[in-house]
Amino acid sequence: MHSFLDAKQMARALRQGLADRQLELSHSDCLELVALQFGFADWNRLAARINAEAQPPALPAGWTLTGIGRGNAYRAGLDPDLPGAMHVASTSPNDIVDVDEFGGLMRTIPAAPWRGKTVRLGAELMGKAVERGAIWLKLDAADGRPINVANNPARGDFGWTGSEVVMAVPETAALIRYGLQLAGGGEIWARGFRLEEVVPTVA
Repeated sequence: MHSFLDAKQMARALRQGLADRQLELSHSDCLELVALQFGFADWNRLAARINAEAQPPALPAGWTLTGIGRGNAYRAGLDPDLPGAMHVASTSPNDIVDVDEFGGLMRTIPAAPWRGKTVRLGAELMGKAVERGAIWLKLDAADGRPINVANNPARGDFGWTGSEVVMAVPETAALIRYGLQLAGGGEIWARGFRLEEVVPTVA
């Protein structure tokens, strides 16, 4: 599947496909049609969006990209319009995004300081047409084997809302990984990530 970043390639393919059926359209007309398919009013607006997306967003210090989406299926990083907020977005309309694809941001830290404790991962989330988003927390053993993983899912449209995950950290844990993830279509933002110890009775 294509994203709007492939618009020029799609316009060329459309023009050729129409020509094969004895239907002649100019390249600019095909660009306009592709722009409409992606929900833009015209090619100029889509071209501006493509130019804005040409440079990948900056990553928060200590965070990495994660996900298995198609090459251009997701963008993730700091949102320049919302200082301090992370942003993960699908670059394709929701109706053509495979819900099994995902993209996101992840941080990895040593588990040693947290062993034998119960930890809570918290953040504030905001979403737009989120098909399946979440903050998540994962514990790995020294050999890379996952010990436990949990997430707090979010869907649809919503303003800044608190989200958290609580987990006990066993003595066998070597790494703690946590982050923000988007599967399928939409956009999701997160800010104020914090990892803290809580009493074991916290749900």
